Amino acid sequence: MLENTDTGGTSEGTTDARPIRLDLITTFEMDSLLTLLDARLVDDPPPFTIDQWSAALHLATMWHFDAMRKYAIQQIESQYADQSPLDRIALACKCQVGQWLHPAYLALCNRAEPLTVEEGEKLGYPRLMAICRLRESRYTGISALRRQGCGNCHYCYNGYGVERCSQPITNPTVLQVSAIAGQVELAVPFEV
Repeated sequence: MLENTDTGGTSEGTTDARPIRLDLITTFEMDSLLTLLDARLVDDPPPFTIDQWSAALHLATMWHFDAMRKYAIQQIESQYADQSPLDRIALACKCQVGQWLHPAYLALCNRAEPLTVEEGEKLGYPRLMAICRLRESRYTGISALRRQGCGNCHYCYNGYGVERCSQPITNPTVLQVSAIAGQVELAVPFEV
């Protein structure tokens, strides 16, 4: 949108013949964002579906509209707390909402039903394997996780394992969440 003085041409957005192109943005996303902008002038949130909130959150994240992003996150958390863990993971990754990942991963690790093929495809291989490994540890006991070590100390990082691990396991739930955070989020941060 700035003049291109090096080439002598004009940049997009300066004339009707050279509009600003938003190729990666859908009409639905833009409509959701603009409706949210309008609605923020009044006190009540717009009667959005989860798809509309997701679209507005996606653009607010992409364009660094921090206040709007925070507002959309609050509305999604309050209105759609019962969203499935897989949908929450996908939205968290698309819109970089890290605080949604741990509870969703934990819900998948602790649920009684096994993961389906479709769920595995949605999660992607690294996340699927980390979650399956943690789910499997419930059947083999804490000792299987303990053999892996904490993964955070010098000894675990250099492959010495649990014999020299400096961080003993005290709470299996904390271990599950931190193991997922270390093995999933760091391995594939915010990719769907």
